[in-house]
Amino acid sequence: MLSLFDTAKRILKSFFDDNLFSINDILSKTKIEALVRAIDKGIKKDYDKVLKSVNKEVRSKLKNEYNKFIKKGVFRTAPSLQKYKIEDLKPDFRKELESRINVSLSYITTQDQNTIEEIKNRLINFASIPHLTPQADIRHKNLKELEYDFWNDVIPAKVKKNYKTSSWQNMIIRDQQHKLTSNMTYITATKNNAIGFIWKNRKDIRVVGNPSGLYPSGNKMHNNHWKREGKLYLFRDSEALKKGLIKKTNDVQYADEIEDGLPGIPINCRCTMRLIYRLYEIPAEYKNIITEKGKEMS
Repeated sequence: MLSLFDTAKRILKSFFDDNLFSINDILSKTKIEALVRAIDKGIKKDYDKVLKSVNKEVRSKLKNEYNKFIKKGVFRTAPSLQKYKIEDLKPDFRKELESRINVSLSYITTQDQNTIEEIKNRLINFASIPHLTPQADIRHKNLKELEYDFWNDVIPAKVKKNYKTSSWQNMIIRDQQHKLTSNMTYITATKNNAIGFIWKNRKDIRVVGNPSGLYPSGNKMHNNHWKREGKLYLFRDSEALKKGLIKKTNDVQYADEIEDGLPGIPINCRCTMRLIYRLYEIPAEYKNIITEKGKEMS
């Protein structure tokens, strides 16, 4: 997958590889501004090619996630769902797929452009900052030393790290894959009158809140999902609630009350929902939500 940064980096490298530039030329504001214009020109020339590359990668990966959910994923979250009902859900699934594709493209291109602007701003500042040797004489600094300064001053450390590969682009896509699965699960639930869902996490060191994991503490944007494993959440508008078959109790929440959103919605959340459709599917520890009316019908 290409990026606009690839273009900028290529131009920057050619700038340093060109032995026609003297050190004073490189530190010249006029020369730096010329380089910025060269970057802008290169970005403009490559923009459509980069966008096409990103679009192809995003569509391929999200479509693959969509197909996996259609074939197997939906039946893991809703084992009792009849196969013929999938066709009724596909129009809504496709809308969600296109939405996730558009969001991914927007995030990736925006991040790319913001990074380029940051680099250009640092580049402009580079010429105005003294780059002195211990002897305080700029002319004693050779091209290799200046190049070292450049890559450490102009290219932010986080950018150098992230752009060694397309890892940051893939991170955005993975996050949107999780959101796609979550929203398709929610569509399945609402269209088929689910009672609620059981929260399922991956039970590994990456789960936020795992005391022995990489992220032992949650925050407002991504709560403690370790503690949510196995918990029941109710859909507020389910027929079971409306008909009085179940009741809201203090030990359960409505799905729309979850502070950081449904499983898979917080950034980089890999949690999933196991949908509950029938009263007998409610775990034993939550049977107290079933009313007398519900017990008579179950």
